[in-house]
Amino acid sequence: MKKIFFLFSIIVSSLISLAQNDTTKLIIKTLPLDYQYQQKARQVYNIADIFFSPSMQQSLDITASAYNLTFYALDKINWDRIKNPWLRPFAQALGFYIATIGLTYLPFGDSWLHEEFHRSVLTYHLIKSHDQVYDFPIFSSLISVNDIKDSDLIRFKASDATDFIRLPEAGIEGEYLLINRLNELSFFNSQDYPYYIPEILITMNSFYYVWFCHTQQAQTTTEELNAKETNIKERDFTGLDFTAWVYDLFRPNEPYSARGIHPSGYGIDRYIKPSDLSNKELSYLKRQGYMQLVNFVSPFLFNINGFKLGKIKYNFAFRYFLTSFGSDFVLYNYIQHNKLNFVIGSHFYKNYHNLFTGIELLINGLDLISNNILLNADLQVFTQPKDLSFTTTKSMLGISSNLELNIRLSKRAYISLNLLGKTKGWVPGVVEQSKAINLLGGLSWRL
Repeated sequence: MKKIFFLFSIIVSSLISLAQNDTTKLIIKTLPLDYQYQQKARQVYNIADIFFSPSMQQSLDITASAYNLTFYALDKINWDRIKNPWLRPFAQALGFYIATIGLTYLPFGDSWLHEEFHRSVLTYHLIKSHDQVYDFPIFSSLISVNDIKDSDLIRFKASDATDFIRLPEAGIEGEYLLINRLNELSFFNSQDYPYYIPEILITMNSFYYVWFCHTQQAQTTTEELNAKETNIKERDFTGLDFTAWVYDLFRPNEPYSARGIHPSGYGIDRYIKPSDLSNKELSYLKRQGYMQLVNFVSPFLFNINGFKLGKIKYNFAFRYFLTSFGSDFVLYNYIQHNKLNFVIGSHFYKNYHNLFTGIELLINGLDLISNNILLNADLQVFTQPKDLSFTTTKSMLGISSNLELNIRLSKRAYISLNLLGKTKGWVPGVVEQSKAINLLGGLSWRL
């Protein structure tokens, strides 16, 4: 369930001048095939409906493409037809703001991505659900993933507590990955569109949402929802995401049924309130809220898409993810030199007691054969808490590799083939936390 707050972000981003540009770059990508995930989805949905419950990678590609296409279309408008020099930039900025707000509430936008990242975890564990974004909840302050049976949630936590803990944090995980994707479009593809507008919106909303979950207002909101939702089918899968996340993070072995009976007398009391948390849990949640401020440390948020350091183009962004065992603090370094595009990420994973480290190398758009074959690759080597435990002091070594070949079909069209392989571990944007080998495939279109 995602709280939508956008007014403050619009005021702040209005203070940043809209860059003029003449870029025509556009990348649209879809992955109809995600073999491992769809094998699970077919056990829950019929053939037609599996495309309405995409995997994390599928939904991320769809949403990044939706933003790219929308901003490309707005950029192609001839704003110079507005003769008034004061009105022209205002009208242009207003167009991008309205588009960003629209994408917040519509299918394939930011909120849809948030909810689909939740749903991909549910689908992977054979749980059917409904994304309320498909009901077009325009300007709704609360958006749910609902139509879920209590018995499925009981089974889920009993069978895989680690994935159950990951479930409520997966939403903002997807949103931060969308920001990363927009950063890459700005930096590597010279797309000077004002992506900082949705990036500010997403970052401010995510910070506020995590911080909000420990407050008295969160208590009141949850009580109001419990009083309103007497029908099990209309209830969200978890209520406010991060009270639930921290509750199960500290209590992985507690049966789901221990939450008790819903105040209406029907079903389990799914929603965790701040009053259900111990002082230790509340303190930890509050700290995680403040740590979200790390995500504001990025020149991209201020419409600065890169610096020249001699012959090298450079930029950076800090990212703070919540995980199934605690958190991941990342420094992403964006580097472009001649035709080489890559990102180096330094990961610092933290559970309750210990710090663990990892390194990531992402190669973007490497030209293998005269622009006929392009390679994207993401390699991560890491140590994380053994068994992804919140309390262990032991570590485990892991690796994740995602290789993508884009093979030219025509002047603009490419076929995309992805091969993912990983050991046990949490990797942002990969639904499997266990060992996995997966094949993904689709099409991309480049202009």
